[in-house]
Amino acid sequence: SAAKTRADNAQLQSIRLRYKKAADYFLQAAQILPEGHEEKRAICLSAAGENLYCISKYTEVLSLFEESLTIYRRTGDLKEVSRVLDNIGLIYDAWNNYTTALTYLEESLAIRKKIGDKSGEGKSLSNISQIYKAYGDYITALTYLEQSLSIRQELNDKYGEGSILNNMGSIYVELRQDEKALSVFEKGLKIFCEIGDKIGEAAILCNISRVFKVRKDYTKALAYLER
Repeated sequence: SAAKTRADNAQLQSIRLRYKKAADYFLQAAQILPEGHEEKRAICLSAAGENLYCISKYTEVLSLFEESLTIYRRTGDLKEVSRVLDNIGLIYDAWNNYTTALTYLEESLAIRKKIGDKSGEGKSLSNISQIYKAYGDYITALTYLEQSLSIRQELNDKYGEGSILNNMGSIYVELRQDEKALSVFEKGLKIFCEIGDKIGEAAILCNISRVFKVRKDYTKALAYLER
């Protein structure tokens, strides 16, 4: 169908990092879908929003996410409702509107717990932790991260586990607990090395280097940067 062709073109543009073009194709697909294809329309609207999010077009993104959320609520697809709520929360986070962000993220978390979406629950917990970190409430942020870490370990989600450990280390740095920070950074580094994630590895090495730089141990700081 014409709608499928446009959706396929959208995915191709997205892979090529042409996010605006991808969004345009997804919107065209949404517009030409025949009546009775509400779920597919919601998927296209949400996908258009996710591509525009990559280029920080947050106002347009919010409108698309809200439209898709309305459809998902109507069709009763709770997994998608929770996913879109999470995404809307991240937009308000990007706008530094933490109170509104938290409202959306907490609703998403509640739904994910209710339907037993463990992976989604881990993501929501992690996103909520970042709001508390932005508030400067590091202890609450850590509580959410610890819950998220437990789920990632239960699911054997190594990438997620490494990312959470990196976030935890950053909070221990803020709390001036260098030894704890280094301990969790090292655990995260080990995981990223094991799974061959060079980007995660580089991020943690950079964070470890910063700890030694603050300690004025420039030799070690440089050694981690050069790894």
